[in-house]
Amino acid sequence: MDVTLQSSSLLGSTAPPRFRRTLASLAAALALAGTVDARAAELRVLTGPEMGPVIAALVPRLEELTDRTVVIDTAEPGYIPGKVDEGEAFDVAVVDEATAATLVKLGKISPDRLWCVAWDQLALGVRSGATKPDVSTDDALRQTLLSAKSIAFSGDQISGARFRDLLAQLDIAVQTEPKLIDTGNRDPLESVAEGRAEIGVSFGAKLAATPGIEALERLPWSFQSFTAIVAAVATDTTAHGPANRLVDYLSSFDAIRAIHRYGMDAALNE
Repeated sequence: MDVTLQSSSLLGSTAPPRFRRTLASLAAALALAGTVDARAAELRVLTGPEMGPVIAALVPRLEELTDRTVVIDTAEPGYIPGKVDEGEAFDVAVVDEATAATLVKLGKISPDRLWCVAWDQLALGVRSGATKPDVSTDDALRQTLLSAKSIAFSGDQISGARFRDLLAQLDIAVQTEPKLIDTGNRDPLESVAEGRAEIGVSFGAKLAATPGIEALERLPWSFQSFTAIVAAVATDTTAHGPANRLVDYLSSFDAIRAIHRYGMDAALNE
């Protein structure tokens, strides 16, 4: 919306002060209206790194379905509650189950309207082009972790806690401790891509979306750890119709293909 007032004779120094103030107020009001219109034309999706690439791949169809410009805000799970608590607005959240629980406590999404759309799993990755060690059996996984020179993981993320549990299950926590690199809130896959760590620990979706990284085979079922990814419409959204259509589409065939392409399993809702 163009809110520029072109009449220099009215806004010039010869115009009465009262008229100048009135026209200035009108210009401000029109500018605000233009901002509101722009926001109304958007559908804001708050998501973690797991589903960010999936939603980005689906944007053309999502915009067609919702008749809105889909704006994706991707953040690490640990930062999402803080962003929301500080006032960041969103219409749809597509996040891991732990983040969803926090958003429910904040009153930002309803516990009765959570839809599971995908399952992500703990995974290991190496630098592209490197030899892929065997992790297909319990013994092979144990030997690979014992033989690795260095293993990067994030102690500040869910994947890091799950990896610690995995080492305890394999009964190799003590033996592997000297080779572990805890990257804190930094992405452990960066250490692998840059050659500072031999193996990186993350979730399958993050591995699939990170350049320079290749995922190993899936971990044995006895040591696998899954995380539910859920979608929910914000309690204070003014775009209930478009938001619900977006959430529904995340169970479509095209969405399921994208979910699989980024290393996750699709969840089918009844």
